[in-house]
Amino acid sequence: MKEHDIINEQAQYVSQTHTIDTNFSIPSVAIINKDTNETDIFLQSHEADEFIAQVTALWQRLQTVSYDVVELSVAKPYIDCL
Repeated sequence: MKEHDIINEQAQYVSQTHTIDTNFSIPSVAIINKDTNETDIFLQSHEADEFIAQVTALWQRLQTVSYDVVELSVAKPYIDCL
């Protein structure tokens, strides 16, 4: 299985239950439950910077998957902890 296939699979898993709202100017990342429309996980400052950096690096390296898909994929470990 190729890396972009794994990224797509993880993103699909997360997208079934959650959305990601990233604010680059603050920085912050909210992982929002689709059923309740409430934030399950909120990252800010250093944690948000690390999340955004990880998404950006993976997205730039792959270049075959959209930023939104990579963002969902990177959120999977957070979702698995709920």
